[in-house]
Amino acid sequence: MNTTENTNPVLEKIRKLLAKAHDKAVTAAEMEAFMAKAVEIATAANIDIATINYKNGGKSQREQVGKMHVDCGQRFSVCQSDINVILQKHFNVDVISMGNRSLGRSICFVGTRHDVEIAMFVNTYLNRVFPELWKSVYGRTIHNLAQRASFYIGLRVGLCAKLAAEKNAAEAAMTDSGIKNQYALTLRSKEQDRQEVLSKMFPDLKIIRKNEKTVDPTAYNSGVEKGKTINIRRGLNSPVAAGELR
Repeated sequence: MNTTENTNPVLEKIRKLLAKAHDKAVTAAEMEAFMAKAVEIATAANIDIATINYKNGGKSQREQVGKMHVDCGQRFSVCQSDINVILQKHFNVDVISMGNRSLGRSICFVGTRHDVEIAMFVNTYLNRVFPELWKSVYGRTIHNLAQRASFYIGLRVGLCAKLAAEKNAAEAAMTDSGIKNQYALTLRSKEQDRQEVLSKMFPDLKIIRKNEKTVDPTAYNSGVEKGKTINIRRGLNSPVAAGELR
């Protein structure tokens, strides 16, 4: 157990907010408020919220990995595949696309409850923001589908670059070696746990590589610049889709 972490007043405040957010007695609105406040404080202090254990007073304990399904109707949104890449690269979850058009589509999030809940907030937010940014640049005029696809790839690349830069800055700002070591260990442990769960739950899982071909350089470059302006913290005020982690 890291003594410095457990006596840090900022970490303790974040831990209490997370504990309240995960209390089954709170309403959905209260949960969103507690979660948003915790992320706000953690971001201001350059702390990765994924490394904070809110259970048992912060005593070291590995959180269980589970899965949550979200129904998507008969088809996925046109930007879902790009959003999946963002979630898997930067939010400590694996995202599995399931189903077909006749039986219905769904997304399965795999990770700890805390990470899955954050990923779902972000997923809901980005599914709203991507089309809004497309309309802000190209209006409501019908354009070539390949042009829109290039724009969405650009949004994803731009946002991933911004998130990677923020992560690097946060890691560089960590002056406490104990917290820095715990951060690295937590990320490795989560990755190992997810891979173990995936191999058991989905032994026949097929990985399909996304086509990265961009046929419209102008739309792509425009998307990259717009992607760098997306503020993920705003997404934490979005409603979480119904689901059950098990």
